[in-house]
Amino acid sequence: MGEKGVRSTLAASLAEALYRQRRYEEAEYFARAGLEAASPEDVASQALGRMVAAKLLAVRGTGDRAERTAREAVALAEQTDDLFTRGQSNLALAKVLLLADRRKEAIEALEAAVEASDRKGNIVSADRARALLTELER
Repeated sequence: MGEKGVRSTLAASLAEALYRQRRYEEAEYFARAGLEAASPEDVASQALGRMVAAKLLAVRGTGDRAERTAREAVALAEQTDDLFTRGQSNLALAKVLLLADRRKEAIEALEAAVEASDRKGNIVSADRARALLTELER
């Protein structure tokens, strides 16, 4: 039928699931596919694809590109009232910064993730970000 809106979101979501399973090559494929299928106006898919791509770049040791990509995701999310995507993008940025051993900046991103997740009422994401914050503040 030519429908691409759902395809981009599903591909990006699958990329995130594969990333969490440390299936990085497959995650990269689906992150790229999601970004290619997403229209420029589909901020959620654009941001989610970038979140996964950034974490993959960080795992592979390309910190500068990873941070740039994560910050692009945050900037996209900040253009909207989508608190879920704001929280998730800041959480992804924090993970990228942690892999680059930049704790102070990671803490700031985690605080933004908690704030957005709390405002959304996303208890699971807020708790996940808080747990990372607690771990870093020790």
